[in-house]
Amino acid sequence: MRLAGRVVAITGGGSGLGADACRLARARGEGHLAIVASSNALTSNPVSAAYATTKHAELALAEWLHFTYASRGITACCFCPKGC
Repeated sequence: MRLAGRVVAITGGGSGLGADACRLARARGEGHLAIVASSNALTSNPVSAAYATTKHAELALAEWLHFTYASRGITACCFCPKGC
């Protein structure tokens, strides 16, 4: 597997867990999903396009989940912390 593929598999793999959590919240009729990306979700990373792409995707997923399921009592947010 090429490096970019490994980065996507590692950094973007948590999104599947969000889908599972969303199914559980829908079964309960309420819930809040918190996705942690990084500051690269809001900016870019000149060193790794694959890493920056997965962070942008996590932010987009959180926004989509929130707008799609808010009317059903399920909200979502995305934290974008900046490392040291």
